[in-house]
Amino acid sequence: MKISKSWLLVAVVTAALAFIGTRVLADDAADIQAYGNNTVATFDGNGDFLYGGNNADATVEDVVSEPGVFGGHTYTAWAVLAGDASGAFEIYSSSASLASIGWTPTEGQTISVTATYSPYHSIPEIATVSAFTVSGVNEPTWASPGVQGGSEITSISAVLKNPFNAGSPYLPEAQNLLGYLVEIPNVTISCSGTLPATWPATNAETASLGTLYLNDTSGNELTLYYWFSSYSCDGQMVGAPIPDAPGSGGAQGPLNVWGFVSAYPSVSAGITSWQDELVPTAFVGVIPEPSSFMLAGIGLLSLLAVIRRRHS
Repeated sequence: MKISKSWLLVAVVTAALAFIGTRVLADDAADIQAYGNNTVATFDGNGDFLYGGNNADATVEDVVSEPGVFGGHTYTAWAVLAGDASGAFEIYSSSASLASIGWTPTEGQTISVTATYSPYHSIPEIATVSAFTVSGVNEPTWASPGVQGGSEITSISAVLKNPFNAGSPYLPEAQNLLGYLVEIPNVTISCSGTLPATWPATNAETASLGTLYLNDTSGNELTLYYWFSSYSCDGQMVGAPIPDAPGSGGAQGPLNVWGFVSAYPSVSAGITSWQDELVPTAFVGVIPEPSSFMLAGIGLLSLLAVIRRRHS
């Protein structure tokens, strides 16, 4: 039976469209964040070369929650920060669903994940993972932590300049910090109440603190959201010394803080404003640079030389 050229052309075009349709949702973070909510998509970094990536480097940056009991709290799901050069997500899925497909997330995995795009609490999230592949464990080609293009966050002011700042509308394509693991160096911790010696274990104890803050030497202030009720990384802090708390035994002075940015919405007169926050994942005391040790050593040697001259 002969097939007319017109029908052949229709068949070719239909097949091409079907092929494109199967690939259009396998994309980088920036493209997926422009999709409508509850869209099923495959996050694999495809297309992030436009932002300096290598087109296939969606990478797990950190596991911020895992199943288990931590700090007296039970966690039943995985929450993973994963990004490419164009943007990032929190990947959220129950422990049962990941077990059923055989995926145990670990830091550094290069991944392709099929899940539903469903932002939560301002965080760009893909949830209910239905399929995955891991192609290796590597450092991404894009800088981490960072914003689009891989620039490293170096201060609180860099977070506050994020387009998702208080008063800004909720624009998924403007979430250039959200979803990434970020580091903010040289900050201290304070709160509107009295800073206790250890991290609290209950919501009531946390509420009694008032608001926690990160402060830098330039007078910038960022809300620190201790979110132990949802993330095991904070659950593991329960009972541990709070850095900068008097008498806590924790690190005192400037800290490097790792975490991820969230934004808390508030509505007034029908207008939604967003307050930037950092959910902490780790605190590291600042180690003096080698030059500081050298200067201290030189000073000590000079003092010893003066003492020897006085006694000779």
